[in-house]
Amino acid sequence: MSIGSNVCYGDGCYWVFDYQFLPSPMTDIGAYSEVGDYQTYQADLVSYAAPNVVFNSLDLEPAEGTGYYAMLWAQTTQTGGFDYQADPLIPAGANQAAQIQAQAALDGTQSRIVTAVSFDASGNAVLISYGWTGDTATVYEAQTTVVPASGVVAAATDLAGQGYFISAFGGNDADGFVLVGMRVEGDSLPRPVSAWPDDAIATAMPYYTPVLYLDEVGTGMAIVYEQ
Repeated sequence: MSIGSNVCYGDGCYWVFDYQFLPSPMTDIGAYSEVGDYQTYQADLVSYAAPNVVFNSLDLEPAEGTGYYAMLWAQTTQTGGFDYQADPLIPAGANQAAQIQAQAALDGTQSRIVTAVSFDASGNAVLISYGWTGDTATVYEAQTTVVPASGVVAAATDLAGQGYFISAFGGNDADGFVLVGMRVEGDSLPRPVSAWPDDAIATAMPYYTPVLYLDEVGTGMAIVYEQ
C-alpha cells in the first residue's frame, strides 16, 4: 500500500492510495487510513500505534487551509510483534538529506526499517521506523535520496537496481520528495520495477507491489511497482 501526494483545491484536499489484495486464502491483514487536523497528527499516531500495526504512509499538509494530515497503515489480526518508533525530527537545512541518510542507516543497524516519511510545518523530516520483535539480528542497509517530483521515478528505479526495496516515500514540492531504500545487508540483487500511469499493472503483473504513488498537479500520476 502507498498513499499518494495530496491534491488541494480552494475547498480542501483529497488523497489517493494504491494497494494489492492478499493472495488467496490469506485474510489476516487489513488496510486502514485516517485524515485529520495537522495539529493532532503526533497524538493520533500514538493512539493508533499497536504491536499489530505498521504505518506505511504519512502525508503532512500544514499549509493547506487549517492544516491536515493523512496516514495509512496495515493491521494484522494476530497479536503482532511490531515495534513502532517515531525517529528524532531531522531539521531543515543544508545537511538534512545527509541526516536522513544517517538516521535510516542507524535504524538498519538496529534491525529497523523506515516505513513512512514526511515533512512537518517547519520543514523538519519526520521518519517512522519499525522493528520486529521476532528478529532483532538482521542488519539492513539503507540508501535515501531527496528529489523533486520530476525525479521520483528515476530515483526509485535506481534504488531498485541496487537491490533496495522502497520502504518509505513522502514529501512535497517545497521540501522535495524522500525515497527510502532498504535491503538486507549484502543483498544487492536488482529488483524488477515498473512505473505505470494507471493501475492496470496490478492485474497484468500480479506479483508486483505498489511502493510509491505520486499524484501531482502539473506532473501527472505515477505508480511505481516493485517485485
